[in-house]
Amino acid sequence: MVVVMLTASIVLLAACGASAAAAACNAKLLKACVPALTTGVTPTGECCSNVKAQQSCLCQFAKNPAYARYVGSPNTRRTIAACGVAPLHCS
Repeated sequence: MVVVMLTASIVLLAACGASAAAAACNAKLLKACVPALTTGVTPTGECCSNVKAQQSCLCQFAKNPAYARYVGSPNTRRTIAACGVAPLHCS
């Protein structure tokens, strides 16, 4: 079920453009980043594409208790930087 939803989200991202998908703020799109976020390995291209698509949502994820510990981690900062996304400055 999750794979189907993830696949559908990726198809939607490709069809509608990154800004439309980012407006939806779907943390499941970042599933491709789990290895990089948890172990610090180099993020995959899919991970970076999804981080860029969800860039405007990252601070929202940081405020969510379910994701806060991941968003604020050193591995997350490294992943974001490796993907060429500006560091988070959440208020």
